[in-house]
Amino acid sequence: MILKNFFQRYSFIANSVTFASLFGLGDFIEQQRERYDIKRHKKCNLQMKPYNFRRTLDMVIIGGLLSPFIHYWYVVLDKMIIGNIHSMVLKKVVADEVVMSPVLGVAFLGGMAKLEGQSFERCWNEVKLKFWPMYKMDLSVWPAAQAVNFYVIPGQYRVAYVSFVTLLWNVFLSYISHKKEDEITK
Repeated sequence: MILKNFFQRYSFIANSVTFASLFGLGDFIEQQRERYDIKRHKKCNLQMKPYNFRRTLDMVIIGGLLSPFIHYWYVVLDKMIIGNIHSMVLKKVVADEVVMSPVLGVAFLGGMAKLEGQSFERCWNEVKLKFWPMYKMDLSVWPAAQAVNFYVIPGQYRVAYVSFVTLLWNVFLSYISHKKEDEITK
């Protein structure tokens, strides 16, 4: 009941904190997977690398910067396309995949590269290299998740729902944003 009241009364803050926190948690999970993979397979006789707290902080920051766009995107989408019948849900899913997913993908990849101190040219190269593999994966995950979101979830809980679905997605985002150039084409 308290959580419900908080999300209804302070939906912007609740959604933003949830979204940013789950970006950090997604990176934490991915770093643990990477560390376990190195330890398990003893790749190139490397020692297990230490946990990168700055990388997690960067993910939290980018999640915090992107969350207002997602929050207000759902507000606008609900005002423009009213209802939850099948055709309306389909329109919302298509709008989300055609408009918001590419914008968020470019903003995420470019923003992460910039937070890691890369030049604008290098940021753009990261986007060009990693956007299509990321977007193809996006198309295999998000249309179904968003159909549930738009058909079942009440408006004030949409960002929270997407945030929890995003937890697994964030593990993938952390993975692809920290993947080396030569590993992308493999």
